[in-house]
Amino acid sequence: MQIDFHIPEYPLRKYVKSIFCYRGYSGGKKYEMIIPDCAQQLIIELDGNSRIFNEFGLAERSFGKVRCSWIYGLFSRPLTYVSEKNATTMCVQFEPHGLYMFSGIPAMEFSNKVIESELLLGSSIQLLREQLLASTSFDQRVFLMEAYLNSFINKQNTEALPFDVFLRYQYFGRNTLKKISEDCGWSQRHFISLFHQYIGTTPKKLQNLQKINQSLGLLNESKSGDMTGIAAICGFFDQSHFIKNFKSVTGMTPREYRITVKNYPNVLEFD
Repeated sequence: MQIDFHIPEYPLRKYVKSIFCYRGYSGGKKYEMIIPDCAQQLIIELDGNSRIFNEFGLAERSFGKVRCSWIYGLFSRPLTYVSEKNATTMCVQFEPHGLYMFSGIPAMEFSNKVIESELLLGSSIQLLREQLLASTSFDQRVFLMEAYLNSFINKQNTEALPFDVFLRYQYFGRNTLKKISEDCGWSQRHFISLFHQYIGTTPKKLQNLQKINQSLGLLNESKSGDMTGIAAICGFFDQSHFIKNFKSVTGMTPREYRITVKNYPNVLEFD
């Protein structure tokens, strides 16, 4: 497998975290489960193959199919795919508020959903895919993708909320919601409403997802690390609080996660 990776320059960087393309990827098992990673993505397949997914977990046995291109919003539960075979895919990873700035649609409309891009973007996304397929280099594809993204973002009211509000809140840490709301000159209720509109969840839930993702890295660094220590580093009250929140997001305990086969910290494989 080959991966090419690009970080946009400003001003696009304010809304897009990265653009990347992987080629020749095949999963090692029947399914891949993506643990929520606070990402919202626009994905374009360049191999002609459909993707089969389950938004609700395999217990529901409710699979959907997408092809060509799709968008997925902020997930609060694992998303399961039938593993790809010899896949080539172009991906745009948005900042937490970037999908709203790109689409103009409140982010909560995308939460826990996979949506075919054509339903929202029409024929323009089909044309972009054709141009990407005709391109001979990753640099050409990045140029086309950035031009496409800018054409949408430039139409939006990018001054609707100060960007530094999101930067501060993505790393919520010790700041309280009350303090941040006051700094912005809003009530807590209004701030939460705007947050939900721009990011697709509440501040508390986003913070919990960030803590869980931090813990994934620590769990992968050591197969026998102290759970109490990891809980403390990630800002949980105690080990019990950590395990409860971890299971609510991933569907498994930290110990179960450690022994599961994975390609990346948030991508697990199973049959």
